[in-house]
Amino acid sequence: MSKDNDLQLGAALDGLIRASKRGCIIIDGTITSVDEIKYTCSVLVGKSTFNSVPLRVLINSQSSVCEIPEINSICLMTFRDGNIQCPQIFSIDKCKKILLTCNDIEMKGTVIKLNGLNIAAMVN
Repeated sequence: MSKDNDLQLGAALDGLIRASKRGCIIIDGTITSVDEIKYTCSVLVGKSTFNSVPLRVLINSQSSVCEIPEINSICLMTFRDGNIQCPQIFSIDKCKKILLTCNDIEMKGTVIKLNGLNIAAMVN
């Protein structure tokens, strides 16, 4: 191998080792407000409030599933790259609604309702 290849391989292995050591911090909190337009919420942890916490892991994505939490629900919050300035919701215990972004929805063995109307019954 050439010296350049050795350096590139060394750098790649070093990055892999550092990435494998990276930990994940998860804390629990209470959802105090939700912005359904910006897909963010505020989370109370002890006496501290985190504002504008993204509900989507990939902030600017058109994610296929986005849970909108109920106010006062308990959540688990993590921090992107371990940075306390970059919180994001990991999980919630009470969901107000779920937003789906897709071209087709298929559920088997479940009644699907839209505005209180049974969609399967309407189709039949």
